[in-house]
Amino acid sequence: MWLVSNIKIFIKYYLLRTYMSIRKVNELYNLRSIRFNSFSKPANVFIGFQNNKNSGGGLKLRDLKEFDSADNTYNALYLLSSSLPASFEEMIQKAKKANAKVIWNQNGIGFPAWAGPRFSELNKSFKYGLEHSDIVLFQSEFALQSVNELVMDTGNLNKVVLYNSIDTSVFKPDFKECGKSPNILVAGSHNDINRVVIAIKIVALLRKSGIECHLKIAGRIKESSLPEVRNLISENKLTDYVTFLGAYGRSDAPGIFSGSDILLHLQPFDSCPTVVIEAMASGLVVVGPGNGAIPELLGRELSVQLVDNATNYDKYDWGEPEHYATKIIDLLPMLNVFKQKARARAVEQFDLTKWMKFHRDLFIHDKVNH
Repeated sequence: MWLVSNIKIFIKYYLLRTYMSIRKVNELYNLRSIRFNSFSKPANVFIGFQNNKNSGGGLKLRDLKEFDSADNTYNALYLLSSSLPASFEEMIQKAKKANAKVIWNQNGIGFPAWAGPRFSELNKSFKYGLEHSDIVLFQSEFALQSVNELVMDTGNLNKVVLYNSIDTSVFKPDFKECGKSPNILVAGSHNDINRVVIAIKIVALLRKSGIECHLKIAGRIKESSLPEVRNLISENKLTDYVTFLGAYGRSDAPGIFSGSDILLHLQPFDSCPTVVIEAMASGLVVVGPGNGAIPELLGRELSVQLVDNATNYDKYDWGEPEHYATKIIDLLPMLNVFKQKARARAVEQFDLTKWMKFHRDLFIHDKVNH
């Protein structure tokens, strides 16, 4: 079993390296037509070659299109750590040689529990970008802390914490009294099936406690994981109480969130999960682990529904389903109040206008106000 597992890891790594090499050759060819000049106001920003424009990182960069005149001549380079071009080092070198401004947006970093044996290689790439940028935007205090612990000392960096944001006029609540029949949602990319498996176990415990809840599973699940998920649903007699919504796009998300009451976001050490902000803006109460950036996003008052799990970069602690079920049972009497507070905090702290204003100040006025 050990041999088979390691052979699979090697094959994946080899295929990834081959794919990245092909991407890099293509990007370097296209980079020849990109020109950088010395930074001046207002900035004309190159946001790199985007491989997956519908990824979380791709969607963030799409919001910055107004600063890109697309004439192949730029005086600033903007790179996002979770959506890096294969040729990002060459881009930075070309921009710095021309005295263009380099802005680096840092999400999470590599650690063994998430990235496996690739974590040190990932962090080496991040370190290069961090060290060679004029300003670094950390997506949370946790992201900043993680870099300090596992990558480098950030004391000499020109840096600011800038949380992710969403359009709160699009993500908005459908406040309705749910009593003891809450609709529970798990959403996002379920690359680790524990996000779904543990949610099903939590719902099973709730229903055994007399809570007539329903679970919606939104987002992509690997085909190889579906048998385990369906068997667990069947074993717990939840077939009538679990709905699969499948993969969803940006335009689908507001409708998925607005019909729910509680978001179960169980991913440990999440650096700044936009899905949590979308849920809050839609009036959902978020239940999850008390680590990563989730406590920052929820704030002190709303963090009472989080479960304290062990902090270990080498191995995830997913927590016990019983602890999450207890949190949900305890918050039900105040659920409708918490939903309103979640919405209010999202509008105040994470609306897209605030995020865009920061970038306009940076690119148009060359100043950082935060």
